Amino acid sequence: MKTARLLAAFLLAASVATAQTAKSRTDLYAEISANLPTNGTGQITAAALRAVVNDIVASTFNPTSDQAITLGGPLTLLGSYSFAGALAGPTSITFPTGGTLISTSGFPGLGQLLVSTGPNGATSSSGITTDGAGNVSVAGTGTQTVGGSGSVTLANRTYGGIYIDDGSTGQSIPNGATQTQVTTFNTAAGHNGLSNDVTPSYTTNSITVTRAGTYRIWLDLSEIDGTNNVTWRTTVYVNGVRLPNVEVHQKIGTGGDMVCGSATGVAAIGANQSVTVWVSHDNGSAVTLTIQDMNLTLERIGN
Repeated sequence: MKTARLLAAFLLAASVATAQTAKSRTDLYAEISANLPTNGTGQITAAALRAVVNDIVASTFNPTSDQAITLGGPLTLLGSYSFAGALAGPTSITFPTGGTLISTSGFPGLGQLLVSTGPNGATSSSGITTDGAGNVSVAGTGTQTVGGSGSVTLANRTYGGIYIDDGSTGQSIPNGATQTQVTTFNTAAGHNGLSNDVTPSYTTNSITVTRAGTYRIWLDLSEIDGTNNVTWRTTVYVNGVRLPNVEVHQKIGTGGDMVCGSATGVAAIGANQSVTVWVSHDNGSAVTLTIQDMNLTLERIGN
């Protein structure tokens, strides 16, 4: 108890002590050790204790040996952090204006950073992936919802078409089940439609695909012939191969009548493959077909 009162008195005296010569932490440790008995059983003298306390209160640690921090790796701060004094070093961060800022190859899990949240807090990985052609895919087992007050722009979609407008040129189609390619796109009534990333060419009666993928194909037509009771079969071909799912049948009962038809389907189309239209009929001899209007259109909808 007496020792405690003595320590309190010394600390009070130290609070008003005159500043002494600055000492480092090592110096203070050495002074304390020097003034304590070596056998650990004696008592420190009042004068020695007063000197140590005054040193602790008045001393300024050597900033080079006691306050410098050298970071050789990451720094983790727990709780609040206050800094007094000047901070030496860079005052701004400069990002490169060219080249690659970040590469996903250095982050194996980057493709799984987007997670969709479903009902009751359930989540599923959405996985963002890219390829060298600039395609970006967002895949997931849940529903991907895009919200907010803005809009979503689908840039550089792949589509195109060719069409006949008010055609009057007849094309002789031989008899038999073998189909013949429609060539009357390449007339004054033929035109290229709007396109992106495909090559429509009414002069070659075809549309050539640049990017392989899954495409939706539309075919609409109106036509006439001069022969009675002729059933026509009009089919879309990809690279010379018939697409049975994009085909329409029509029957002209009286020569000179006009019939209309349409067909829609989905097909896988490879890069540099061409889409064309072919026809055949069931008459015993050749029949002249006049296509008044025809629209062949395709749009890429998937890989």
